[in-house]
Amino acid sequence: MDERTLYLVVTGASSPRESAVDLVRAARDRGWAVTVVSTPMGTRFHDPHELAGISGDRVRVDFRPPGTGERLLPPDVLLACPLTFNSLNKIAAGFADTMAVAVVCEMLGCGVPTVCVPHLNEPLARHPAVGPSVQTLRAMGARVLYDTDSPAENRLPPWQEVLDTVDAAAGADTVGQR
Repeated sequence: MDERTLYLVVTGASSPRESAVDLVRAARDRGWAVTVVSTPMGTRFHDPHELAGISGDRVRVDFRPPGTGERLLPPDVLLACPLTFNSLNKIAAGFADTMAVAVVCEMLGCGVPTVCVPHLNEPLARHPAVGPSVQTLRAMGARVLYDTDSPAENRLPPWQEVLDTVDAAAGADTVGQR
């Protein structure tokens, strides 16, 4: 089986049961080549060196100067997980002020299958911007794994469920807009 390319965008949200390293490991076990892109705050929550060791590639945080470095391979799927309140709302509004948010915005614009998994504390989950942002991302074609009716501690699905959705998104990519 040929390796498929997954962009994993991590932000400054933690995951209480499983780490981002566990997510990368599980994706690799499913045959994904994983490129990790992090917000600057995400590097405080998810160890870039550990993520690089598991993914086999350095974690991208900053834009590279034009004409320098290597371009990223186009992804088969993009996964933004765990996604903060801040990044969720920036992506929905198109505020691409970090490389990680810009990559999600650009891939949505390119029609790359995208899965977003917000992880919000209870007060932020009640904020009136959340619902419209989730609806906007869904209207753009993203699969958003977020159940507003679940208690906050149960809103972040297990990584296997997240990766099942990633696999389904990859299989549903019949548009070929990459």
